[in-house]
Amino acid sequence: MYDTDIPAQRAPTPYPVFRKKKPKSESEKENEIAEYCKEMLQKSMLTGVPQIVTAPTTRSKVFKTFVFLGSITGFLYQTSAFLVMYFAYPTLVDVQVTTPPYVDVPSITVCNRNGLRRNEYCRLKPNNCEPVTNVPKFCSSYPIFCANGTIKGSNMFPREFAMIDEASATQEIMEKLGHNSYPLISSCNFGDVNVTFDYCKNTTFTPFMFQDLYGKMKKCYIINARWTKSSLNLPMVPTRAVLRLILDLEPEEYFRIGRPVAGQLAIHSPWNILNPFNEGFTVKPRKTYIMQIKENIKNLLPWPYQTNCTDYIKKWEIRGRNGPLSKQMCVEECILNQTMNSCSCVLTNNLYPHNFNFCAEATDYCTRQVNYTHCFVKCSPECHTRDFEYTLREEDIELEIENHTERKINWNKTVEILILFKRTQVNVYRYRAKYESIELFSFLGGFVGIWLGVSLIALLDFMESLATFFVFLVDRFKASPRISNIRSAIGSRLRSNSIFSTDSTPWARPHIPHHNNNLRVSFDHRNSVIP
Repeated sequence: MYDTDIPAQRAPTPYPVFRKKKPKSESEKENEIAEYCKEMLQKSMLTGVPQIVTAPTTRSKVFKTFVFLGSITGFLYQTSAFLVMYFAYPTLVDVQVTTPPYVDVPSITVCNRNGLRRNEYCRLKPNNCEPVTNVPKFCSSYPIFCANGTIKGSNMFPREFAMIDEASATQEIMEKLGHNSYPLISSCNFGDVNVTFDYCKNTTFTPFMFQDLYGKMKKCYIINARWTKSSLNLPMVPTRAVLRLILDLEPEEYFRIGRPVAGQLAIHSPWNILNPFNEGFTVKPRKTYIMQIKENIKNLLPWPYQTNCTDYIKKWEIRGRNGPLSKQMCVEECILNQTMNSCSCVLTNNLYPHNFNFCAEATDYCTRQVNYTHCFVKCSPECHTRDFEYTLREEDIELEIENHTERKINWNKTVEILILFKRTQVNVYRYRAKYESIELFSFLGGFVGIWLGVSLIALLDFMESLATFFVFLVDRFKASPRISNIRSAIGSRLRSNSIFSTDSTPWARPHIPHHNNNLRVSFDHRNSVIP
């Protein structure tokens, strides 16, 4: 009999036994949350919170809580009041007064107070004129029309009924019969200063039709009108320069006999158009007018600030270097467009450059029906403006000047204009926001510090504590039995509807009959033998 080594059968390995923890009651969970919250608040760097939590008595806690809430209320009130002021976008003005070595040259508009030239009118309409019969008597009564006992030019003068033609002269008539730029501006120079720009060149003067205070059209000339140029840069001259203008008022060409000989002049920005009959001054023969210039430059802020300006220069460039350059010109352009769309003409007092026909009396009813209110609303002030102010002094022509001139000048019909740039004062008004972003941060930081005594580090620490406490509550919420049961039920439902269900998928394996059960393998861990 042989001994055979038979391996001993090993006992099956028992499964570890996991004991379920006893679920905590609701009161224990609430106490745990309260303890965690208390511990978190005690470590908070937010002023007032640790003091309230660690207060020894209830009375002390209530008092400190009341003080803390009062501080928060004061902080919120003062912060809201400041934000109301901040979002109103107030502005401040910084004024800088300088006397630079080079200064900008203004624009000058010159007019003759006479409308139509007598000689040209009588040549064009001889039937409306009549000759002078008694020349000596006429010359003694009206010497401005005569020289050496004879009448200058033609001896034809408009009849009385022809006076209506001057009052109702159209744009075409004024262009033909109005005064020319020369000899109206017979001399223009900057004295001993050489300039490289065409300021005094006669061909650069811009003609423009203005309406005087009596409603009559007059042909005037604008010197240095930059809105007609391709560049808006203003010409500059040294402060020692003196601009000298000699105006010939041509009294022999006056349409009405006995009208006072005078001209009209205005100093203004080259970016703008100004009616000299409304905003200028009158010049008379045998007079010298001395002006000292002062320039004002303003830089405003666009919306949402209170100045609410418009950058007309940028719009001018977008429109192909064409269009208004100021609020006044924007309003005039809007009025022009409204009148053209409604009545197909332009008002005689319109100050925007155009080539359209002026409105006649027949269109008065149409023009009165046009509403121009929105033109004054839509046009806001310009962001960049240059205005010129001046002090005016009038003096009589001295006898020495009259007798010692480079060329003989008849001062009985001539005016001298002297514009001085010496000690020209330039005032720069720069508008800026009253509250910048850095000031907003400073004000709010000051309110937080004085009311709550909180720094930025403490505020970030408190926000971190709140985030940690929120995560703690979420974890507790997920670990609650009710949520676990809900999750188990949802998981069972999903598994029953998954692709492994033979009842819900068409490609599942067919049902295997009972007699093929020998194909299935059953494995029992408890009865398994490990060699």
